Order: sequence, then structure tokens, then C-alpha cells
Amino acid sequence: MGLAFVICVEEGSLEEQAVLFAESIRAWGGTHADSRIVSVEPRGESGISDATFAEFERLGVQHRADELNDQFPKYPIANKVFTAAWAEENLEEDVIAVCDTDTFFCNDPVRLDVERGAAARPVGQKKRGSTGPDDDNDAYWSRMYEICGVDERPFTETTRAGTQIRAYFNSGLISVRREEGILGQWLADFLTLMDAKHFPDDGRRNMDQLAFAVTAARNWDRMEILQAPYNYMLRRRPKMPEPDRSMPLEELVHVHYRKWLAVPGFVDQLEPPIPDGERLRWLKERLPLRPPGDS
Repeated sequence: MGLAFVICVEEGSLEEQAVLFAESIRAWGGTHADSRIVSVEPRGESGISDATFAEFERLGVQHRADELNDQFPKYPIANKVFTAAWAEENLEEDVIAVCDTDTFFCNDPVRLDVERGAAARPVGQKKRGSTGPDDDNDAYWSRMYEICGVDERPFTETTRAGTQIRAYFNSGLISVRREEGILGQWLADFLTLMDAKHFPDDGRRNMDQLAFAVTAARNWDRMEILQAPYNYMLRRRPKMPEPDRSMPLEELVHVHYRKWLAVPGFVDQLEPPIPDGERLRWLKERLPLRPPGDS
């Protein structure tokens, strides 16, 4: 039954991001260009504009507003986790790709067609991660595994420095085999950690990613590590190792830009420069985006 892309959308800057996301799939998605795209308002109707709905209709985006995140409505990081579990339970496609809305595709995402388990890209830096027993953060990670009843303690490498850390992934792109229930398990692990109030010392940021680290550990024999063309952190381009830092858009698959495409001229200021090409010209025609928080 193919693959479905799922994003969260609410009133404001996410609307323009969602349109860019959908346009990129239709333009550059290759064998996935006609795949289902589902946008979800997980805290109920927020006031999305008629103009955005018109764009969704033009691009074949299916939209749903529902009170999925009714437990943590003031904690938007939870939106994606609740939306992912809903998609896994209610969509029919064999594969679900849960994406941050502030992303776009440049090429056919063939590696998202996972045959089993899940695929994701590790974080770029350690930050809240742990390098192991001697790390100051490791007590948090050990207790996190214990709270969720996970015995496996896998490691992977950060994408920028290649530092070995306990397996920790950027949640901006997660693709799963729907029938295996991984997204539902992600929600269960998230709720377990939230109920236990097991938060890092610096607060509740990234609880979606920390919970997914637990879920990934549960399913480690079925985890695929995505490489640099996927979930490419555009702002971090200057600090990436080669050949990642010099990749043109023609070699990338999925780009994660966060707030930066709302900054006029941002793309032209990157080092090394992004080589000119059809995809770059397509992108520039749509920039700058609306700044985050601007409604």
C-alpha cells in the first residue's frame, strides 16, 4: 500500500512550511511524488487560513484536526508523538514517514521504504546524550531505560564529530513499518517518561527524541541508520565533515532547515555555497518563509 508522509500543522508559520513540504514531494519525490501527504492539527482547529487549505487542495494534502494531544496541550513537542501514533493506527499505507514540517525533499526518498522496523538519522551533537558510564548524563540515561523496562543499551555515532554515544536520533524524520507498532510504542515510552517526570536537568526539551531513544533500543535489531542525504541539518552545513558539507541539493534527499529559511538571504550565506541548480532555484523562488511565531 505504499508510503504516507505525515506532518503537524497549526495556524501561523507552520502553514507556509507545510505548503513548501508538500510542493517538494510533488516536485522532487520521484516514485513517491504521488504518495499520500497527511497534515494534522493535533490540538484541534487552530485557525488555518483558507489560502492554506486551497494550497492543500491543489497539492492533494489530506488534512485532519483532532484533539490528539489533550494531555500536554501547552507542550507542543508532544504534538508529533501523538500524531505519529494516530497515523500508525489509522492510515492504510505499509510505511509511515513522520516528518518535521520545517523540512523539504530534494530527491526520491527510497531509503524510507523500510522493509522492517524503523529508519532515522542520529543527532549531530551529543548535548543531552551520553557517551557511556563515565558521562555526567549517563545516570539520566540509565534511569530512563530502567523506567521504561528496556535492557538493550545500544550505541551509535553523532553525525558531525562521529562521537560514539548511546543511540539517540533526530526526530525530524522517522520512517516505520506500520504493522510493527513502533510509533504506538514511541507514544507509550513518551507517556511513561512524562508521567515519571524524568526530565533532564535543563528541562523538558527533546522529550520526543529521548523517548524515541528508548523505543529504538527496544527495536535495535530492526533499526536502520539513515545517512547524510536524509534529515540534512542545513544550518550545520559549515561544521559537517566532508563530503557532507559540500553536498549540492541534487545529492540530498531530505533537508531540515528549522527557522532559517525565514531569514532573508540565508541560503546565499552558507559556506561552502550550495551549487546553483534547478532545485536551488526552485527553493529560492519560495523564500523567505514567514518567521516562526508570525501569524
